[in-house]
Amino acid sequence: MLYRVFIFLLLSGIVFFSCTEDSPVEPNAGKPSVSIISPSNNEVIFDTTTIVISATDNKKVSQVEVYIDSQATPSATFTSEPYLYTWDVSQLADSSLHFIAAKAYDEDGNVTISQVISVVIRRFAPYNLTSTFMDDDRIVLQWNDNCTFEEGFEIQFSEDGVQYIPIDTVEANVTTTNIHRTFAIFIPYYFRMRAISDTLVSKFSNVLSVTLQLLSPGILKVTSITDTTVQLKWEDRNIIEENFEIEQSEGGTSFNLIRTVPANTISTLITGQFERNANYFFRVRAAAGDTVSDYSTRARIYFSTSMYAGGEFTSVNDVSARRIAEWDGQFWEGLSGGVNSSVTCMVSYKGDLYAGGTFTVAGTTAVNNIARWNGFDWSAVGTGTNGPILSLAVYKNELYAGGNFSLAGGSAVNNIARWNGSTWSNAGNGVAGTINSLCVYDGDLYAGGNFVLSGT
Repeated sequence: MLYRVFIFLLLSGIVFFSCTEDSPVEPNAGKPSVSIISPSNNEVIFDTTTIVISATDNKKVSQVEVYIDSQATPSATFTSEPYLYTWDVSQLADSSLHFIAAKAYDEDGNVTISQVISVVIRRFAPYNLTSTFMDDDRIVLQWNDNCTFEEGFEIQFSEDGVQYIPIDTVEANVTTTNIHRTFAIFIPYYFRMRAISDTLVSKFSNVLSVTLQLLSPGILKVTSITDTTVQLKWEDRNIIEENFEIEQSEGGTSFNLIRTVPANTISTLITGQFERNANYFFRVRAAAGDTVSDYSTRARIYFSTSMYAGGEFTSVNDVSARRIAEWDGQFWEGLSGGVNSSVTCMVSYKGDLYAGGTFTVAGTTAVNNIARWNGFDWSAVGTGTNGPILSLAVYKNELYAGGNFSLAGGSAVNNIARWNGSTWSNAGNGVAGTINSLCVYDGDLYAGGNFVLSGT
């Protein structure tokens, strides 16, 4: 009897366990609950706010989405708590109305949308804090005023980017100020600011990091004065340098310091024994104590005793020389393939030889009626001209070209144009006809040719 009871109970337990494992799970009939905790409906928002969402479900919330202004796609999507979205409103229109809603999903596919709330945006924080000037005892700050109701701005300063102290307060609607304090070279300094009113302060602007540096001198130019003297000119872009260091190289590889000139100098004469048929390079940098700036651009000048001939020929004394050749006192030599049509004029400008004429190729370089020879290679002079160049002259440190053309470097001209080393421009209103010759006399530029009107 006892044996039978034991067997019955055991079998009953097996049947119960089996039923528990195989029974279907009842689906969750409820939907998730979702609401916006913050901001509140009709709240006024300044600069930035955190949208806080509450979402619950009797099983599990699988996803929460935040929608702003009925967007087709959510501004933020979360798959786990916390459901927090930082909304930067600093660039939205002041006093504009916006709407926020949240949507929650559970793992059964049920969806609930929260109540839609409205908020009003008030722009407050300044932005785009920049510096327009800095030297060793002053910096000029500039920013964009993002607000219409601030009562002033507080400017803060830091030497490490972590600990800030207020250093100045300016009135409302001001967008620039001078900060006077001592700044050391190559040390970073940090600024930030915020708008203030009686009861409110805005969030901070961007952090501006500035470092006082010695700027490199501007573009360096070199001009030959005599066979033994050159003039260097550059732009002084600092007010804190103590001097300028001038270096020279023959060949452009190894430079040597040849002179130091005082602060605020922008020009100097260099005298030396310059070898013929050689390239000389110069560079300049600013210095203050042991601190030096980057170098200026390099300037090159070529000293040559050679004579050049141009015309219609293709050889000289059985030496191949297409329409231009060099005579060094003993031998003729062609210039790297020469040019493909007539050379009508030549002149030396900024240490290079310029040739004008009716050609379109110099060496292997495509050109338009004018080309530059640096002693080794040919190069184009901008985009040249759209007609023949018949004369060249150097006047007031610019190269003038005369001939029969209406475009120079793409600019409209009248048969005469000037080249400053980088761009073409017109020379007044030019002349109404062909210019055959240009020359400088007694400090003025003279033009001759087949024309009866000039400057009209």
